[in-house]
Amino acid sequence: GLGQVFRIYRGGCPEKALQELDLGSRKAAVRQLPVEVLQSSDPWSHEWLRQPADGAGADGEAVAAAATEEERARLAARQDKARARREVMADLEARPVDALIIVAGDEEADLVAEVLEVALPRLTSGGRLVVYGQHLQPLAARQGAMRAGGDFVDVRLHQLFTREYQVLPQRTHPIMTADAMLCEGFILSATKIIDEDGANGTGQAEADAAEPSKKRRRRG
Repeated sequence: GLGQVFRIYRGGCPEKALQELDLGSRKAAVRQLPVEVLQSSDPWSHEWLRQPADGAGADGEAVAAAATEEERARLAARQDKARARREVMADLEARPVDALIIVAGDEEADLVAEVLEVALPRLTSGGRLVVYGQHLQPLAARQGAMRAGGDFVDVRLHQLFTREYQVLPQRTHPIMTADAMLCEGFILSATKIIDEDGANGTGQAEADAAEPSKKRRRRG
């Protein structure tokens, strides 16, 4: 199968980025989910996942009889939308995710921290974490914390600079116009690890650090 991509967002969720990727029918594999749902202590009771009232109950028949065909159609559409949303949440909770990719804007440092808090526990052992940002210092600080924490290996920070080129015989050079498509920033990447007991790698790292001292005591 194609697998699934869970697109976590806050506020609006514009479709422009997906349209530019030209995914075609594979666009259906992208599932959208507000970060507020994952932050909720009980996600299934969040308003975004709540089923609309269907008029059932003591006066259900009277409500159904009074409703026009147009109103019943709108209710059915809302119920279908709610069922689709609940399927997205069920799919996310069914198994860990293989990778976590975060693309942050200039003023979204707080959102990055919130997404990491709710999404990292859902990342499988051996899963890849990739964070893109336009400023070095926040990612460098996070890189240091990840290296010290023991939950990640292969923690790397790369600087990215990409620009479009005009490719013509004897005239290949960078595009010099004002609307040149430049892409620059930094990418932080790492691999999550879990020890044999199912805990994060911190416990194993501490055990490894303590092992040499035990050996020294035995030799004495």
